[in-house]
Amino acid sequence: ESAKCTKFPFTHQAFETLNKAYNFYHNWFPSPTANTLSAFSETDKSLSQILVNAKLNSKKVLDQEEVDKFCQAYNIPIPKQAVVTDLNSAISKSHEFGFPVVLKTTNIHKTDLKEIYLDLDSEQKLTPAFNELKNKSPNLLLQKQIKTDNIELILGSTQDPDFGTILSFGLGGIYTEILKKFKTMIPPLSFDEVKYLVENLEFYYFLSPKFREKIRPTQKLIQLIANFSQLISKFPLIQSMEINPILFTDTEIFCVDVRILVNTKNE
Repeated sequence: ESAKCTKFPFTHQAFETLNKAYNFYHNWFPSPTANTLSAFSETDKSLSQILVNAKLNSKKVLDQEEVDKFCQAYNIPIPKQAVVTDLNSAISKSHEFGFPVVLKTTNIHKTDLKEIYLDLDSEQKLTPAFNELKNKSPNLLLQKQIKTDNIELILGSTQDPDFGTILSFGLGGIYTEILKKFKTMIPPLSFDEVKYLVENLEFYYFLSPKFREKIRPTQKLIQLIANFSQLISKFPLIQSMEINPILFTDTEIFCVDVRILVNTKNE
């Protein structure tokens, strides 16, 4: 089989690409943690079984409780949340988390379908929202609302036919379609590798620890991406995983919506 090569329409593009590759490897290689994958643990075995069972049952999207297990195992920080099936439990959990809360279905396209309610700051607002969404889904996700005026971010993965698992990170929310700022990375990545990549993003200005007098937990963002890269590298049955949006507060980072799609094809 002939080797694949990259073609450039102009000579300067080839030189620029080689220069960027050299600078990248020069900055972190040979880092002792570069491109290393942590050992497969007992927890990983149980997570792998979740994916195997999903594949055997042709289940393309993992349930929320299953997704939460992956998040907990790989320190993907999610807000306080719970799957609720009746109004009483929704009210009880809302008081436990503290108002305001968000109530939504687990549908991938919930925003477009108007299956999400924000700013529910009382039982009086929660009740009609629950009754309406209950008609659309038997299981609803109740979540502590994260109040922030910072930007939103997206972190995701997919399976590329040439490179295998790849990771994409970029600006989310209104910035997604307007600015189209994304960075593609090949996992697994160490903390130092992610730090170098993030700090050299053209939109790093938006992510820096001090942006327009706002304090941001940039180090926690870097750790999140490193943890995510380990997760998606270990489980080839994950067809794609997406965190959208990622929100900042001054001290914390939260992954508000996380979904995992399973490769159910028989290869």
